[in-house]
Amino acid sequence: MLSKLSERLAVGLARSSVIQNEDVELYAYGFYILISKLLFLIISLIFGVILNIVLESLVFYVLFSIIRAYAGGVHADKEWMCFFYTSISIIMCALGLKLLISFELTCVYVSLLIASSLIIIIFSPLDTEEKPLSKNEKEKYSIISLLLLLIYLVISLALIITGVQRICYSICVADSLEAILLSAGKIKQVSNKKKRHTI
Repeated sequence: MLSKLSERLAVGLARSSVIQNEDVELYAYGFYILISKLLFLIISLIFGVILNIVLESLVFYVLFSIIRAYAGGVHADKEWMCFFYTSISIIMCALGLKLLISFELTCVYVSLLIASSLIIIIFSPLDTEEKPLSKNEKEKYSIISLLLLLIYLVISLALIITGVQRICYSICVADSLEAILLSAGKIKQVSNKKKRHTI
């Protein structure tokens, strides 16, 4: 669905001589990433409006997208599955965010933040068989992931001190979703290795 639309856009640019024919695949991939991120941002904002947490939903999605790009995590095997599971994840995170804000669940927030931070430190960056990372890329992404995590934690602490705790929950939910995806990705890796050894 999205890949076909992205391909059509790239082919259209090539036919109009805006880009070279050999760059069609690269532009199609770029369009795919851009369109999918915009769609997920719209979903996040829609549920932010419904639940009256627009700013918090926006902060959650932006912070999650940034750390996801470097820390990695599980990927769906098919495009429709990716869209479906990501959409469900965003909706569930919006609901979780609303609960944290509504009931001011500080203990839950702190516990989730600590647990998710540890998982991100242990597992990131996590590549896939389809897109393996080189040794240099792993080192680079690991450093960036840890720096991002540190920045998120410092921002959380600063927000708690200044009393702007609602945004802290956005950081917590972003880290928690990334930790879940990393854990699922690691489980998938281990499972695939076991399958290969048993064959």
